[in-house]
Amino acid sequence: SKTVDGFTRVALAFEVGGWHSSDLVPTCVLQTLLGGGNSFSAGGPGKGMYSRLYREVLNRYHWAESAEAFTSFHSESGLLGISGSSTPDKSRDCTRVIADHAHKLATTLVADEELERARN
Repeated sequence: SKTVDGFTRVALAFEVGGWHSSDLVPTCVLQTLLGGGNSFSAGGPGKGMYSRLYREVLNRYHWAESAEAFTSFHSESGLLGISGSSTPDKSRDCTRVIADHAHKLATTLVADEELERARN
């Protein structure tokens, strides 16, 4: 069946510490590093154009409508995740790309330049 706007949304998230956790700052840096936006993002300095999801998803896959990192913090627990959207016929590809980026974050060291950009 058709969606209201024609897009399917997918999200993958992992539990992190809450507001008072030592995970808070590193999690926020990871969110900035992943960044993202949507296919209509203007780009440009300070708008995520150098973020990993912008470069490696939105610029690479014409079917990707959006790809962005998100966080949600609460007193004792939180979430760090990646969400994306595409047309329904590309939802499997969207899910695979999001999962691949979560895996890459867990298994591949972040380059110094990318980390410094996310920290500032």
